[in-house]
Parts: sequence; structure tokens; C-alpha cells
Amino acid sequence: MRAATIESKLAELRADRESIPWPNRIRLVNGLLGDASRVRTLSPGASELLRLLAVDPKWEVRKEIADHLPKLGDSDFATFAAIFTEDNNAFVKAAAERALAGRRKGHLGSIKRAKGLDRMEDELQKVEIRHGTKVSSLVRDMAQRLYEGLVGASVHEMRSVVTTMKLDIEQLARTGHPDEPATGRIAPRLGKSVEFLEQLLDDMRDYTRAPSRERATERLDDLFRHAMEMVRAEFSSKARDVTPITVVSEIPADLTASVSRVQIVLALRNLLKNAHESFMRDEVSFEEGVVRVSAECDGESVFITIADNGMGLEVVELEAVRQFIPGKSSKGNLGTGFGLPIARRNIRAHGGDIFIESEVDVGTRVRVCLPLNGKADV
Repeated sequence: MRAATIESKLAELRADRESIPWPNRIRLVNGLLGDASRVRTLSPGASELLRLLAVDPKWEVRKEIADHLPKLGDSDFATFAAIFTEDNNAFVKAAAERALAGRRKGHLGSIKRAKGLDRMEDELQKVEIRHGTKVSSLVRDMAQRLYEGLVGASVHEMRSVVTTMKLDIEQLARTGHPDEPATGRIAPRLGKSVEFLEQLLDDMRDYTRAPSRERATERLDDLFRHAMEMVRAEFSSKARDVTPITVVSEIPADLTASVSRVQIVLALRNLLKNAHESFMRDEVSFEEGVVRVSAECDGESVFITIADNGMGLEVVELEAVRQFIPGKSSKGNLGTGFGLPIARRNIRAHGGDIFIESEVDVGTRVRVCLPLNGKADV
């Protein structure tokens, strides 16, 4: 929601709390939070407007905010959770308590996952000390393949379940009364959840798919254009307008490399998609920004750089991203957590790697190293 709109609504509600009909006040909450697809920090104006709505006379308005509490950053979450856990309406209070329980569970889960990964790395280091680098690399590869086999089998089973859920939701939307909450609010939310699950399963499938050993000489600027077409098509299919973002390509027209076209295009597509998402204001709109793509060659490898001047990453977030852990995402329902690991897996299958630098409010710089001969590192 634009700053001017927020200020206008603030002025209306300050003058008269009932100046905006209560169903429209619910829509106002959704305008502030409903389309948020990741944990976010509110602007001062949005925070003030939400504080007014948090003490709204209608409990339905207050509950709408309570339902969206998980989308708030820690500071805002604590403020509004404290308000709603003392609310005199049982539905509002219950929604706030569910959000608190979910936040605690998510925090504990993150700690457990981090400890589990640390233990795994410790065990691999012990194997390397005792048996050498070659054996530890073999153990790591075996663990990776077992993981991929398990995920691949799970994807196959889950797809049938998701398909059934999708059909049921479509039937609910067709047969339910348009004024009923089940069709007016629940069915669209369920539809978005199933859409996210489908994307997750697609990404899981791509991650577990065996890398191709086929190589052909490809122009890098052509691979970039193909990847950009995929990014724009995906955003367009979800009614996301990326026109505020300027993409500048500085890839020499004659620069080539021996690669698997599908793998490298998919890797570039995922990296370019991440760069665009660094400008997302909400689920469908973007801030103005620039994504600059360049490439150079040192005679043995090509280096592709994708740099944006978007929101950037905190130090802790950057450390987590550099681990390339599949399924771990800081984007909420915006990302599945497989895009970057897929990109790195495809680049490494060519004997290359990905390096990431980022700073909050400055932007992110991703550098891809890709050997000219595109050897299969599998």
C-alpha cells in the first residue's frame, strides 16, 4: 500500500473511527498485510495505522490483524501480540495465542535444524580426519544421493494428494455461496497454499533430478535472454508487475561456454528471480530498482555477475544463504528454499561454483564461476 494512501486512511480514522465501514477496514488490514508473503517490518505510517485498527470497535477487524501476526517482524509481532492476548474477545485472543505458539515452535525448530546440521558437519569432519578427504567426500555424496532418493519418492506420493486437494478446493469455490466465509475467504487461501505446494514439489523434483552430462557450445547472452523470458513469464502468470525493475545486460555477444543449456538456463533463471524478488513491496508489486548482469573471461573460466540494489540481507541471513540448504527459505510462502541450491547444484555439475555478497539496503551480488570446458563434475 502506497504511503499517500496510508496517510489518507490515517487522517480519516483519526477524525472518525467509523468514517470507513468496518468491512472496508478489514480490507485495509489486508492491504497492509494480506498480500505479504514473507516476514516484514512495517513502515512508521503502516505501523501507526495498524495500531489504530488493533483497537477497532469491531472484533472482526482486530481478528483479521491477529490472523496475520506471523507475517510481522519480531518487534511489531511482540507489540501486537501483547495487545491481542489481552483482548476481551475470545476469537481475537485465540488467534493471537496461536500466532505466539507458532512463533515459538518455529524458533525452536530453527535451533534444532541448525544443531542437526552442525552435528552432521562435525561427523563429516571426524570422517575426514580419520579417513581422509576422499572418503569424507564419498560419504557426503552418498548421503546426498540417499536424500535425493527419499525426496524423489516423496514428491511422487505427495503429488497425487495435492491434485486431490486442488480438485476439492475448486469444487468448494464453484458450489459454495459467494457470501459465505468458506468461499469468500477460506477457498482462495487454500488455493494459494496448494499452489505453493505445487511449486515446492516442482522445485524438489528439479533438485533431485540427475544432472545431464551433455554439453554444447552456447552463447552466454542467449542463455541470459532465455532465463529472463522464464522469469518474466512466471511473474506475469501470477499478475506480478516487474516493470519498475530495470535489467541491464553487459554480457559480450561473442562470449561462449560449453554447457548443458537446460541446467545453466535454470540456474540463471533462479538467480535472476531472486534478484527481482529483492525489490518486492508485497506479493504483487515491486519497488524501483536495477538488476545488472555482466560477464567476463580469464581464458579458463567465465564469471557471470548478477547484482541488484535491492533490500539486501542481514549478516545472519547471508550466512544461512551461503549454506545452500535445500528447503530453507527466509521468504515465507514466496519461496520454496530450493531455487538457490538448484542453481548451485547445476553450476557445480559443470565444475563451477556460486559466491554471494550482500548488505542490507545496499543490495546483493552473486558471482557465478563457470569453466569454459563445462566438464561434468558428477
